[in-house]
Amino acid sequence: METHIPFLTIPILFAGFFIGAAGEELGWTGYAIDPMQKRWNALTTSIILGLMWSTWHYPSMIQQGRDLTWIAWGIPLVCES
Repeated sequence: METHIPFLTIPILFAGFFIGAAGEELGWTGYAIDPMQKRWNALTTSIILGLMWSTWHYPSMIQQGRDLTWIAWGIPLVCES
């Protein structure tokens, strides 16, 4: 079963996802990390942000049909890299 995607859709989706990802990174690194590290050390900050990140991404993983075992193993491996 082939899916045809209009050519113009590809750069629009790429730009949208790129901008969204850049905004997410700027939020974590540009806004959240410095104030948190003034209050806690780097390990505590990383754990808190990692928990926030994984909680934020749970719904999309569930929508993709991932089971709880995949999520339980996938989150630590993604956060580690």
